[in-house]
Amino acid sequence: MHSTHPWQSQVLLSYSLEDEVDMDQSGGHEFKLACQYEYQQSYLRAQFWYQTSARKGHRQGQNNLAVTYALGRVEQASPVDALNWLLKSAEQGDLLAKRNLTCLRIDSQSLSNQRFVI
Repeated sequence: MHSTHPWQSQVLLSYSLEDEVDMDQSGGHEFKLACQYEYQQSYLRAQFWYQTSARKGHRQGQNNLAVTYALGRVEQASPVDALNWLLKSAEQGDLLAKRNLTCLRIDSQSLSNQRFVI
């Protein structure tokens, strides 16, 4: 696990336990569980449940999974994967994902170094 990153920033926003969760959308329960694990700073467990939620198409889960990857909270987090999840979430109309896309820039050097420029 990486402890600090030169590109770590509070610019990217994710949903938290206090936010209203779209429980009607498939993956809502998994998303809520992931938020609880993230709150406890159990990032690997949070990642698992965000992935489960995101794969089911939950837009908030897709956004949070991307932010988890972008902030380097889990190992083997790919910038391309983070970008893809943000795009999927934004395509579903998620406002945080759309905002996060405007804050995230990945250049060719960042991709080769597995680093983000925020």
